[in-house]
Amino acid sequence: MRPEPPVPTDDDALAPKPYPAPPSALSPAAVRDRSTDSSLRDETVAYVTEFERAYRQNEFLARYGVTTRTFELRRTGYRTRTLGSSSNPALMVAIRYDLRLGSQQSATDPRDQWDVHTVYYVDEHVVLRARYHGVAGDLSFEPDPRTHGELVACFG
Repeated sequence: MRPEPPVPTDDDALAPKPYPAPPSALSPAAVRDRSTDSSLRDETVAYVTEFERAYRQNEFLARYGVTTRTFELRRTGYRTRTLGSSSNPALMVAIRYDLRLGSQQSATDPRDQWDVHTVYYVDEHVVLRARYHGVAGDLSFEPDPRTHGELVACFG
């Protein structure tokens, strides 16, 4: 599932980041009252970005523990695709971001990763995540998290 590291005892270490609440735009009441897809898209992109930020920070903390010092995720691009029906919407969200990580053990602190590409599938019940490994050209919906992803959240 998703990383859930323990709270570090070292005051200088980073603390785990809480995962965001599911997008309210996907709730049945919001779907009935929605006048445009832009609110659904915007809220889901913000949710996915915050979820990825929490996921990667917590993954980093789980791996390096109390030696973690620096974590920064900056989204540099995104694409969305609406799936499903208007009464049961789902979205695919592909995000690209730069990442800065640092720990006490880093020889060169901090280190950067550029153009990280992750794809999410989000509906009213689940969140699926798939990370692209390699050098990505255009921001695409590959790998498809519905077939090559992992379940990272359930709700409703």
